[in-house]
Amino acid sequence: PIYDGQAETGCPFRFTPADFDDLLTWRPYMNHHSDLPRRSVVSVGYSVNWYTLDRDNANAQRYLSTNVLFVIVLNTPSSLLTNGSGPCGGVKSGPRAAAPAADRKGKGRARD
Repeated sequence: PIYDGQAETGCPFRFTPADFDDLLTWRPYMNHHSDLPRRSVVSVGYSVNWYTLDRDNANAQRYLSTNVLFVIVLNTPSSLLTNGSGPCGGVKSGPRAAAPAADRKGKGRARD
């Protein structure tokens, strides 16, 4: 399952023991029944196991299995950029956000 742990939806996931104890009661993430947006910030709970196909052979090849148990959506790109809760107070940052593509010159060099 994918749970909604975003602060914007009123129920931020804070990684406390109580949050994990109540995980099955958390609201499912619903984005009009679509996949998570690219560049979403999530936390993934998973288990790791190894197995062999030949239990009687001590030298048999071992296989690793990672099983996703749950996903918690912590933030999505649109909320990071528009609600002011991101590291830049809701303002886009980085060289591509400084100016529209047509205004950028010098391929990332600093401008005066």
